[in-house]
Amino acid sequence: MPVEQRRKGQRLPIKKKSDPSADLFLAYGMGFRFLCQVYLEAPSEKFNEEIFRNNLFFEWPVAENQKNVSRGLKILQDYSGHWRSEWLVALKRDYTRLFIGLENILAPPYASVYLSEDHLLYGNPVLDVRRFYGKFGLSVNPMNRVPDDHIGFELYCLSFLCRNETQEALREFLSDHLNTWLPSFFPLVEKKAETDYYRGIALLTLGLVESLSNYLDIK
Repeated sequence: MPVEQRRKGQRLPIKKKSDPSADLFLAYGMGFRFLCQVYLEAPSEKFNEEIFRNNLFFEWPVAENQKNVSRGLKILQDYSGHWRSEWLVALKRDYTRLFIGLENILAPPYASVYLSEDHLLYGNPVLDVRRFYGKFGLSVNPMNRVPDDHIGFELYCLSFLCRNETQEALREFLSDHLNTWLPSFFPLVEKKAETDYYRGIALLTLGLVESLSNYLDIK
């Protein structure tokens, strides 16, 4: 996970209790925080049993009426309602196929693959997002050996910005970065996934980003 470090002299906006948008941004932040873990960590029995047992997809906190969020939740509700622990093997395999690769990565979770001319890892997209993280005291632990532009790290950053209601920064991050590659990434996940779990997760994530973009009036 990215490391949060408050820089000396850095001030984040103070949330006003009378502001009804505070709860909305907190809900978005919770949603993106959960999804960042889904993409960064391979499925585990403990994690999946917890989210299915707690009916997370039946009590989703935000934007449940948005088209893709609604479609994703319907798929995930059906999947979790029939969940069997023996499905974990297939879930782990699907995660590996999509995001790590057996022979090749079917849905590369890195911005640079979609934004660079040669469609390779690293390059300017990694440096750009690293600089953006740094403005808010965020950094990626180099021991992870995962590039900074991984979808999981970028969703974590989005969650951080939502939790701190930094709307100007949210607009910048969505307009100049996330919305330039996520519309290519998520349909690829949906198309290549073997399990309904990752099909639903792709729709849910795309819909949540679209919903936040619409709320912030980002075209």
